[in-house]
Amino acid sequence: MFRISLFSVLLVCASAPAATLPVHQVTFRAVTAYGQPVQARIVALSDVLRHRDMASSCIGSRCADLPEGPYSYSVLLPQYRRTIEGSAVIYRTNQVVLVDVGAPAADLDESVFQRVKGRIVGASEKASRLWVRLQPLYSDTSISAAVDADGEFQLDDVRPGNWMLLVFDDGNLVHFKPYTCPPSNPPSITVDLTPVIEASLRFRKD
Repeated sequence: MFRISLFSVLLVCASAPAATLPVHQVTFRAVTAYGQPVQARIVALSDVLRHRDMASSCIGSRCADLPEGPYSYSVLLPQYRRTIEGSAVIYRTNQVVLVDVGAPAADLDESVFQRVKGRIVGASEKASRLWVRLQPLYSDTSISAAVDADGEFQLDDVRPGNWMLLVFDDGNLVHFKPYTCPPSNPPSITVDLTPVIEASLRFRKD
């Protein structure tokens, strides 16, 4: 009959190799509310769970050998001469941490705002019930406009960047598509609702 002392158990546990935490390479990507990238540099990074300073693991906006867990960070934006503080949880699937810069006042030059025109086809008599919304990818700020009887609409004060166009019929979302507005001569938007209308008619017949 074997007798195992508590000392033996503790000795085995102490000699067993410690479980290694998975580490990851992570990029902190700063973007404006309109999806435009902004130069950024990590100036402070703290492992909240283990109370460790991890800033030495970062070069520019990229950090290596970060164990999984919650972090607090400070990101310097040289273009705007300011620092943004935030927090993020690092885990195996997020190799990029988005830092929302918003729309800094220094970046809101009204001379770059554009007027975007568009047209909806295939809506026939439903056109006057439609309205559109242009939504930035990283912000809740949006621009809306009504659609006239001819299916045409106009969106003013559109800033260059990446947007999502949403089309609503009496408050119900019926179509969406991405739209990129360049710094000048923005292309018009054409939305074809013919497949949507045909699908709706088929549904009603069934």
